[in-house]
Amino acid sequence: MITLQELADMIVEALSKKFKNFDLRGKDFFSEKEAAHYMCVSLRYFRDVVVEYGIQSEYVLNKKVYRKTDLIAAIERGRLNPIMP
Repeated sequence: MITLQELADMIVEALSKKFKNFDLRGKDFFSEKEAAHYMCVSLRYFRDVVVEYGIQSEYVLNKKVYRKTDLIAAIERGRLNPIMP
């Protein structure tokens, strides 16, 4: 039988492994998945609106990346909020 603390430690370790790719501190460029996470939207929604709202992507070593500054600009413009009737 495991203790409550051991269970808590196991959960923390599992979550750390699952979300280790989302430590965005110090990064200037994000993958598509990281960019969606940074914008607090689903990957599917991010893919739907990225072109429409003018968020530019670049290719670095054949990998599609997004600039943090472009994402911040989109947030400041309020362009990712769904239009409410």
